[in-house]
Amino acid sequence: MKQKIVVKVEVKDNKQKSKALTAVAVLPDEPCALVWHTCYEIIKGLCEGLHYLHKGFEYPIYHLELKPTKVLLDKDMMPKIGGFGFYRLFDSIEASNTPEVTATRVYMPPEYISKRLITPKFDVFSLGIIILQIMAGKESYTKCIDTSPEVFIESVYEFWVNRMQGTISKHTSREVRTCIEIALKCVEFSREKRPTIKEIIQKLNKIDIVECSSIHQLYRAKEFSFEFLENITDKFSKQNIVGRGGYGIIYKGVLKDGEEVAVKKLHQMLWIDDEQFKNELNNLMRVQHKNIVRLVGYCHHASHIFVEYEGKHVSASVVERAICLEYVQGGNLDNQLSGMILLYLH
Repeated sequence: MKQKIVVKVEVKDNKQKSKALTAVAVLPDEPCALVWHTCYEIIKGLCEGLHYLHKGFEYPIYHLELKPTKVLLDKDMMPKIGGFGFYRLFDSIEASNTPEVTATRVYMPPEYISKRLITPKFDVFSLGIIILQIMAGKESYTKCIDTSPEVFIESVYEFWVNRMQGTISKHTSREVRTCIEIALKCVEFSREKRPTIKEIIQKLNKIDIVECSSIHQLYRAKEFSFEFLENITDKFSKQNIVGRGGYGIIYKGVLKDGEEVAVKKLHQMLWIDDEQFKNELNNLMRVQHKNIVRLVGYCHHASHIFVEYEGKHVSASVVERAICLEYVQGGNLDNQLSGMILLYLH
């Protein structure tokens, strides 16, 4: 079932002459499977989490692969940003021959696609795409660039008003308009026109007082033996697989105290040495925020085996690496997004 909305907006041309513009937006009933309050909390949480990564340390942490599948949701639908920390080791955003990276292209800013230029505005662009998808469907970015910002904002706003059956408070109205305005600013073609994550937080604070959590104690992750991880994942059985990524396979496990964890068993990559692995673990240990997936522990296990090489039996070293993260029960944001398409007629 689709809904048609006719929007009339007054715009001005280069000579400051006013003219009326009529647009027809064809929208399905469900831009996102969640109610607006939950959508807003997810958007706000994403902004807070990204602000913490960019501004919470002496040296900022940039995600560079932010997309709905990297946003996990707990049982209360609180978003937690995951899938980061090893980006400097794995140049996956350069590789375009895997399905996962190809699908990520829409979240990459124009300056990276054309010039491989990485700036703090990289994550801001990705954030804008995600907000657009939450509010206006997965194809919204390609549609919004073909219409004026005024028409797009009014179309999406009217859709949410109609979805809430006209019972929308002034506070909620400000939330809807502010979020769609932020999204459009974040996906500006010129990175200089995009806001910083600090400016985004300030704009949200004007409609809702947000208390950003901070933890001053460094979280100490546990070192687990490979044998222990085998035990809690039933020897990394297929039945325990809860996800797959470009870096490894993720298994569900349960610690002795009953805590559920996600064990990411990394693929064998000979070009990653122990020092690099240690450095990335140190980065993960620094991260403490309610909207960031928490590191629980890690494993670095080396063993020696004998293999046949050119007719001789030689000793070879096998290194197993794994990271243990908190298990988030709500799946990821991508599961909550519908395939809504916006059509605009001028």
